[in-house]
Amino acid sequence: MTNSCPICCSNFRCSGGGLVVNALVLSLYGFPVDVMPLFIAIALIGDAPATMVNSTGDTGVSMLVARALEGRDWYKKKA
Repeated sequence: MTNSCPICCSNFRCSGGGLVVNALVLSLYGFPVDVMPLFIAIALIGDAPATMVNSTGDTGVSMLVARALEGRDWYKKKA
């Protein structure tokens, strides 16, 4: 079995459901299938920063919720 992506024919495997949604959006707007590899490349470049922002936001919100529920000194270890 090879590690090539059947959609963009590259040497890496595309991951995530966002690729399927992007393909659906491309077809809804009437783009030809030929632009799919270019669109995948652009989507993969933007995916890493989007994941970083998402996980950073999740951490920040969880810290705010912990402070709201447990008080100002929530981060100190309780013995």
